[in-house]
Amino acid sequence: MSTPFAFSPNIEDTAQVATGVTRDGLTQLRRYWPADNARAAVLIVHGIAEHCGRYEHVARQLNANGISVVGYDQRGHGASGGRRGHVDHMSQMHDDVEDQLAAIRELGLPTALLGHSMGGLIVASYCLTDRSKPDAVVLSAPALSIDAKKAVQGPLLAISKLTTKPAMKLGLALEDLSSDPLVGETYAADPLVGDKASLGLLGAMVETTRSVAANLDSWSLDTLVIHGAEDKLVLPTASEPIGQQVQVKRTLYANGRHELFNEPWGPSVVDDVVAWLDTALA
Repeated sequence: MSTPFAFSPNIEDTAQVATGVTRDGLTQLRRYWPADNARAAVLIVHGIAEHCGRYEHVARQLNANGISVVGYDQRGHGASGGRRGHVDHMSQMHDDVEDQLAAIRELGLPTALLGHSMGGLIVASYCLTDRSKPDAVVLSAPALSIDAKKAVQGPLLAISKLTTKPAMKLGLALEDLSSDPLVGETYAADPLVGDKASLGLLGAMVETTRSVAANLDSWSLDTLVIHGAEDKLVLPTASEPIGQQVQVKRTLYANGRHELFNEPWGPSVVDDVVAWLDTALA
């Protein structure tokens, strides 16, 4: 079947890369990793301040298991357009997921959404709307709660309603990403990685965590949640409530930090995801 994506090869990685436009007119960078004789597809929704190119190794391993992969740089992130680290409303993020999910559906394959960190929050909240659903969901360290006291969350949410322009440094500790120091070093040297988020984005995230928490009882999709027991960026407790839902399998990895796929033993985590997808998408 011919691909609906108009991609061209990029010598920097194994993906085919294209630039498209979101429904509200922003430039959007997209990557497509096709698998030979693909039996399924995965749409990756990356986390805050990063970009989809950081999932090259994950996509390659999924490809080797017959799974095609599509990723895109979220608005305000990576090589996509928009004010850095900003969103006016979470529905804009949902628009982007919906449009890319519709495009990947044209491949005619069972399709899963894979969201990491903020991307996990976006995917989870998207799946609780009345928009088109994937066949399965994988959430990696999903930011389903914000590690801040309610006394801080309230004012943050209120201020974000008045002005979205101010940006805050994320203050990320690189060693919290992975137990492999090279991961942090590579992250710090990556020109497509950001270090700030607007009050608009942070406020939207707080508001969305509350909405997800209030509606988890209606969760209806086969879902795999993976989380590192030593994650200091999104505490493991953030994924506990969704892990209690009937159709959700939650795996907590001992000694795992925030980016499980980037741990030295990350390939075994991808193997676990593949094994679960084999059943969920059968």
